[in-house]
Amino acid sequence: MPRKGRKMITHLVDILQMVSGLDDEIAKTCVYYALITHHLDFYTFVPILESYGPLGTGKTQLEEFMERVCYLAHICKCGGITYAALREELYKAKKGTFIGDEADCDVKKVEDLYGIRCSASGSAPLMKSQGKSQWQGETIPIFGATVLHHRRPFLDPSNQSRAITIKTHWKPGKYIKMEAFKDVPIEIPQIPVGNISNTLSLGRAYDTWYPLLDMATGAGDTEWLAWADKKMKESEKEVNEGQAYEPNAVILAKLIEACVDSDSSKIKSDIDRVNVHSQIVAPLTKEYPWVNSHSVPRILRELGLEIHRTGGNNWVYPTPESLKKAAEAIGYTDGVFE
Repeated sequence: MPRKGRKMITHLVDILQMVSGLDDEIAKTCVYYALITHHLDFYTFVPILESYGPLGTGKTQLEEFMERVCYLAHICKCGGITYAALREELYKAKKGTFIGDEADCDVKKVEDLYGIRCSASGSAPLMKSQGKSQWQGETIPIFGATVLHHRRPFLDPSNQSRAITIKTHWKPGKYIKMEAFKDVPIEIPQIPVGNISNTLSLGRAYDTWYPLLDMATGAGDTEWLAWADKKMKESEKEVNEGQAYEPNAVILAKLIEACVDSDSSKIKSDIDRVNVHSQIVAPLTKEYPWVNSHSVPRILRELGLEIHRTGGNNWVYPTPESLKKAAEAIGYTDGVFE
């Protein structure tokens, strides 16, 4: 890549650090993501760039920087947004960049639209009236880049696996507001695409990071590529340990633990009901941030287990048969069934 292009990238990184205080490689990650948005026609998958962290740690300035640098940026306040409203906003931002503020959502169906948007073949379902109470199902394209501000990770780890996460934190120093650069010309470097390095780790994390790796390869940024390779290996380790992308096994294991007889180390023949919050969510939530009172009941239902809400609490009513069937469905093995 010509020296001018590398200087332009450095200039963008410098601006972002002046307004947000992000570390060098994290700031460069955001810049490379912004550059991806100018090449969306080349990619069939674009990850989500999400940021979350405490108040006063630069998330707003990061959003304003991305608004300035990303291609066709579309800003949306997402707090309490409905499925239909978010689908419409994502459609407006198709083949551009959707920047969602306060994007936390307690409804999986709404949140899943962000995951659908990552794929060029992904379309959101839409029902259109044909008159006289008749409806016809259609789909609308919503593919594009997605930049979100979260206060916590996604409810569904499968959506989390499609995201690259920027964790903001307070850092001492004096920072400039992004509006100070409103009259400063910002050039977007032209980076060659499709020259990805073949020396990087492969796996699920690689699939998510691929567009950024492509940008860095085109820029000749071997230092950032080495840093990204380390990050991908860390992600792969999390995958193997079931910490990020295997929620069913993690939750089922904790439920099974509550149903095992301490003397025989086998599943009890007569199992008591299990309190979802105190016996599953509370013991897991510190280690697995995506475990919460919304995700666990849904996952248990998907595994075919019976859930009822009584006295303000969710209770699961497992049987030895239902637990074994759930374990077999996801390939989970445990000696308690032998």
